[in-house]
Amino acid sequence: MRSNFKTFGTCLWLGAVLGMSGCSSLMMGKQYVFPKPEEPSATVRLQYTPGTNLRLISIGEDRCYAGYTPAPGANGFFDTPVHVGKELVLAYALSSGDKVCQVPFSFIPEPGAIYTLRAGSWTLPKQSFLFNQTVDQEYCGVQVIKSQNGVESVEPVQHLRMRPGLCVKFLKTGT
Repeated sequence: MRSNFKTFGTCLWLGAVLGMSGCSSLMMGKQYVFPKPEEPSATVRLQYTPGTNLRLISIGEDRCYAGYTPAPGANGFFDTPVHVGKELVLAYALSSGDKVCQVPFSFIPEPGAIYTLRAGSWTLPKQSFLFNQTVDQEYCGVQVIKSQNGVESVEPVQHLRMRPGLCVKFLKTGT
């Protein structure tokens, strides 16, 4: 009887470990499928700083959020191959203390190009409703620099906003 209990306990423990190891992929939803080595691709790069996060967002056929994949990184950079010729949706985030900068955006990568992301933040004065004072409003953003055939240029990106609901959609700003 003790042997059966030990076997049951071992199976239960093993099942819990396997379930928990798959839990993160279940929570992340549909994963981004990276291009195969023989497929045309581009590269997205971002220098890693503490608190930096870059995610590749999966969008379903209904244009609803389907999941995300953390960008792989090594040697102080997020450096990942991506598909070309179709919209790539990324979410950049930087957490610093109690401040969080999150920028969802998209663009269409071209074959062989390297897209280096540069992020920054700034403040602008804004008139306060209370006591006729001016307060600093904080902003953050991402710039995409495309390098292709030895030529660098600023890539136009589409900034996105999330529309919550049963189907979370990433909408172009202004819509």
